[in-house]
Amino acid sequence: VGPLASRRGLEKVAALVESGKEQARLVHGGGRVDGLAGYFFEPTIFADVPPDADVFQEEVFGPVLCVTPFTDEDHAVALANDSQHALASNVWTADLRRAFRVADRIEAGTVWIGTSRLGDPHMPLRAAQKSGGSHFRGLVDVFTKEKLVAMSMRDEDPGPHWALGVGTVE
Repeated sequence: VGPLASRRGLEKVAALVESGKEQARLVHGGGRVDGLAGYFFEPTIFADVPPDADVFQEEVFGPVLCVTPFTDEDHAVALANDSQHALASNVWTADLRRAFRVADRIEAGTVWIGTSRLGDPHMPLRAAQKSGGSHFRGLVDVFTKEKLVAMSMRDEDPGPHWALGVGTVE
């Protein structure tokens, strides 16, 4: 895992992780990496994270994974949509029908299925809720609600150029 972009970013991640230690169960990591040039933070995993925890609600922008249990598909979607930050989301399942059904219900600008690395400069990028800055790709986007749903169709990592885009008009 590489360094964070700035000291400010490192301090934000550290503060959210410290808060997470009080609100959830720390499974792995949870600290800065000293002795290296750059703003490194140890990959951190929390389990049983309540939806009202800061580390669940805020955009961390660091190597932090929050695992929150859910009871069924509706509950999972409700948890995913219980955030003011919805730039991107992930759906992980072996059931493709379920994956696309859930992706359609998640209120995020981008939903990745079974991956989180797909992207291309020609793909749409839409801010959602308080995340991101604005619509990209021209004036028409101001009057449309575009969502990118992307998944890999290969067994190996496809790199940044394989995706499926889905757009809707408001």
